[in-house]
Amino acid sequence: MKRLLWFLTIIFFCFDLPATTLKVDRAVKSLAVKDVSFLSPKLEGSKESITLQGNLVKRNNAKYNVLICHGYMIDYEQVSFLRHIFPEANILTFGFRGHSKQNKDQVCSIGKHESLDVAAAVKYFKSIPEFKGKPLFVYAFSMGAVASILAQHKDPTLFDAMVLDCPYDTAYNVVARGLDDTRFKLFGYEFGIPGKNLLKKLAFNRFTQPIVQYVLIAGGRTVKTHMECVDTVEAAKKISVPTFYISCKNDGKVPPVAIKNIYENTASSFKRLWITEGRHHFDSYFHSPEKYTYNVRKFVNNVVSRKFDKKEIGKIKED
Repeated sequence: MKRLLWFLTIIFFCFDLPATTLKVDRAVKSLAVKDVSFLSPKLEGSKESITLQGNLVKRNNAKYNVLICHGYMIDYEQVSFLRHIFPEANILTFGFRGHSKQNKDQVCSIGKHESLDVAAAVKYFKSIPEFKGKPLFVYAFSMGAVASILAQHKDPTLFDAMVLDCPYDTAYNVVARGLDDTRFKLFGYEFGIPGKNLLKKLAFNRFTQPIVQYVLIAGGRTVKTHMECVDTVEAAKKISVPTFYISCKNDGKVPPVAIKNIYENTASSFKRLWITEGRHHFDSYFHSPEKYTYNVRKFVNNVVSRKFDKKEIGKIKED
């Protein structure tokens, strides 16, 4: 009897594994990932340009297109895992100025000039003949979400819909919160940053930028930075496409009240805000990847199928 069970087990696995492998292989073969590069203006109105790098994913029978925009201090290659959220899309993931290995000499503004990079990426994406006629989504988080809002504000034709995770409300507020929350210990006593109120007023002065970068730093990387003053709330007033905002309850850098302010000022006739149990900045995905993927796909499907036309204008969901 034992020999029979062993025999049946071996037969089961021998026949099951090739079929599973074949299914996976077919899915992988349907992908075509290649390295790409394109030009972005060095500054708005400038004739000088900089080169940006990225990865382009082409899928057979894709239903829509997605541009993925990363956050501050992160390289585009580090967010390639997010592509699985969009199984039916052609996808472009690119590195913002100053963030890729090839462009370390470029200067990051944490949103303002990165909006030029977003527009340049869209221009490149839309120049590909086989991608035309499909709706274009942006999936962006943190700095990338801010840059996408600013870009859409300047050119409302860029995106057909937007998924925006933890964009900051204003550059001033994100610096002010960072200065207020920064502490250091000396002889067993805890102190805040001396003269922080003056630093808030001088936050965008070139002499105080090292301090600004210190309070915003996330990880061990260093990126040449000169933060520029932007108002995401004001820019959102011209966002008319379907928009899905995501926020973490415990985000110290960009609390839910900041994103709610952006959401309320967004002009879109179909907008959503989801406040998750995330533990810190851009943690909604990592806190519950399955739930996150489900909700993002649900929003995308509603837009692609035009089901949002029959739904209520605004809705806030809190876990």
